[in-house]
Amino acid sequence: MLTQKRLKEVLKYNKNTGIFTKGGKSIGYDDGRGYLRTLIDGKQYRLHRLAWLYQHGTFPDNSLDIDHINQNKRDNSIDNLRVVSHIENSRNQKKHSTNTSGVSGVYKFGKKWRAMIRFKDKLIHLGLFKEKEDASIARKKALDKYRFHENHGKKEVLWMT
Repeated sequence: MLTQKRLKEVLKYNKNTGIFTKGGKSIGYDDGRGYLRTLIDGKQYRLHRLAWLYQHGTFPDNSLDIDHINQNKRDNSIDNLRVVSHIENSRNQKKHSTNTSGVSGVYKFGKKWRAMIRFKDKLIHLGLFKEKEDASIARKKALDKYRFHENHGKKEVLWMT
């Protein structure tokens, strides 16, 4: 198992930018899901997990996720990472690309607007509304009630290097 000591022998990490370097060059390749990965001693690791190990000395328990607070999977700065349960992590998702209303959980339903939220694997109907704004308000109240992260449903924050 990779240790913090071995990681620091192999790579350097800038906690403010989230960038790992080896021999002065930044490392990491896209894993096809938007996360950056690298190989260390023949094993693949996601860079956000390495950032956690580098800063805190251990990996989180396997039952926990490391969430990118700003939803940008390439921003591995330590202030952008937090350890959460899988459920908590799912409460900080960017707006889905198929969303057409501009508001997560709000959909055109005939001539009305439908507001919904998924919580604990249950789809909860929040109501039908004449105005999209009213459906958006119902959705926002549900986000607060079920303690979703404030970034949930927003477009991801773009990260520049």
